[in-house]
Amino acid sequence: MKIKKNRIGVHKDTLTVEVAVALLQEGKSHIAYCPALDLSAYGDNPDEAVSSFKLNVEILIEDLLERGTLEKTLLSLGWRLRQKPEAKYEPPKVTSIGLAKRTGAKFEEMLKEKISIPLRTGSVSAIEADRSR
Repeated sequence: MKIKKNRIGVHKDTLTVEVAVALLQEGKSHIAYCPALDLSAYGDNPDEAVSSFKLNVEILIEDLLERGTLEKTLLSLGWRLRQKPEAKYEPPKVTSIGLAKRTGAKFEEMLKEKISIPLRTGSVSAIEADRSR
């Protein structure tokens, strides 16, 4: 399954992250893995794994914003910053077949997750400052 329109965008006081998430089972645990962020989470079932993944994304993004390294980190993971018509970060394209070849794992399912992160006061200006570095 090919996931399209993966991106990170800012609208008013919310940062929205849309990424492909692969689900797999390892023993009794379910794992949600996002190659575009090189981030994973686990749970006792797929829903718990995805819920944990969303929390991990929020923690990651908030940390990167606080450190002023959001853009540097995304670019190091293969993301591109598109400036027009509005600024959006787009990750490298991922397919379940390509991911299986790279990792050697068999994924049960590929999902598209949309995570909205409320930004603290000053976070939007931090994103703008990060882009200008």
